[in-house]
Amino acid sequence: MCAARVARPLRIQLQTPQFPQTNLTDLIFITIEMQFNLASFAVAAVAAAYALPTALATACYNAGGCQQCETETSMYDARQSFCGSNDWQGSNSIGWGWGRVTLDGSFATSQECFDGFDSIIQTCYGKKDGGIYTYEYNGHNARLDVDFCDCE
Repeated sequence: MCAARVARPLRIQLQTPQFPQTNLTDLIFITIEMQFNLASFAVAAVAAAYALPTALATACYNAGGCQQCETETSMYDARQSFCGSNDWQGSNSIGWGWGRVTLDGSFATSQECFDGFDSIIQTCYGKKDGGIYTYEYNGHNARLDVDFCDCE
């Protein structure tokens, strides 16, 4: 004889994580606290955006390949000389061996000058004969032109 198979119902028991009892007052407080934190974050983000310079740009010259150029180390020395003095505070120009540094306008701080000069060296040195860094922040506008070479 053959035994008949009887289908049995499948039982599934779902377990939900256990959370402490939360009442409506707690939920409202948590919601308000989250909204306050998001609002505070938004205000802080907007304030930080206004604290940053509004325009920063480095553009290399079109020309490259001049053989009468200062070394990269020499250009970092020029950066120290120019930005480490008061030259960054207003329009100024200095010759540096084969190179030349010209500033039209002014930076807000000497650190901004160092940063802009560094950006030109890192972006353009060894690729082009120099570069220009433009800067706008809090009423300060600067156009820093750093020429590594003398091939006119």
